[in-house]
Amino acid sequence: MKRLLYVEDDPINAFVIKKLLAQHYTTEHVEDGETCLSILGDGAFRDLVLMDINLGRGKMDGIETMKKIKATPLFENLPVVAITSYAMPGDKERFLGEGFNGYLSKPVERPVLLDYLGNLSTIMLIDLRSDTVTLSYSRHARSNDERTDRRRCFW
Repeated sequence: MKRLLYVEDDPINAFVIKKLLAQHYTTEHVEDGETCLSILGDGAFRDLVLMDINLGRGKMDGIETMKKIKATPLFENLPVVAITSYAMPGDKERFLGEGFNGYLSKPVERPVLLDYLGNLSTIMLIDLRSDTVTLSYSRHARSNDERTDRRRCFW
């Protein structure tokens, strides 16, 4: 089973995400960026990190924590996905521009979360052999319409 580290300061959000992922991921939860960096430093391998942006209880927000993860040679290729309530026009592009490997807005539905993380994990494995990959994933809108989001990913 894949191992996921979820950085979230809200215990209710953490509980919900852990339940949504329970059948597919072993999920560890930490409440702040400092603990995230400490946990990653223990040497146990993680497949990806889900990172809230507004970590109100810690000294670092999600962006600063992600940048510290990516600045560590051992973790520079570890996928870090922003999962946030920042969902205004331009927010997704801003977070991807900051260096996140993916973006999900809260609230997120289980099929969307599993589909997105599954495709992201596949892309990151392919990335070990290629400099450029086209990511295509299916997102289920609340109206149950299916949309496709395609973008070129450079790692």
